[in-house]
Amino acid sequence: VAMKFRDDYYDVSSQKPQSNHPTLYDMLDIQDNMISNALVESFKMEQCLLIESSEEARKLIVGHAPRNVFQAWTLAGDDVRDRGAYSNDLSKKSFRYFQNDPSAAIEELNIKVRNLREQTALQRQNRTAVEREVGVVRGQYNTERNKQQAIKRQLAAVRPPS
Repeated sequence: VAMKFRDDYYDVSSQKPQSNHPTLYDMLDIQDNMISNALVESFKMEQCLLIESSEEARKLIVGHAPRNVFQAWTLAGDDVRDRGAYSNDLSKKSFRYFQNDPSAAIEELNIKVRNLREQTALQRQNRTAVEREVGVVRGQYNTERNKQQAIKRQLAAVRPPS
């Protein structure tokens, strides 16, 4: 993509369609003006509607696209334009990317992380307790072994030489 450098974002307000559906531009939060401007120039993302239903997108756009609508994308992955639609072969599987607010998924992952941290802490405590118990058992074993060796020495001292 070759374009003149601009210090600010393109003003796309006059290019956005009047629609109840969001545009791709509306849904993206792009912090870098050069990237935003490149996407506007290359993909007309301010004129790309996001519509849940393929049927609704076709009714709205094919043959009579509203002013400033270049295309629409559907949840099934269809690319709908004024001259026709390009359907996704997998549309019957109902793929649902970016359909929900990600905060619920993030919170769920945070809960899993907290649970794993708690489990790790418990495992460390259990390991420490087991290591202490192993130390106690080792001490008892050494004590018993020392007693056994002492008894063997006493028996050897008491037995007459053969």
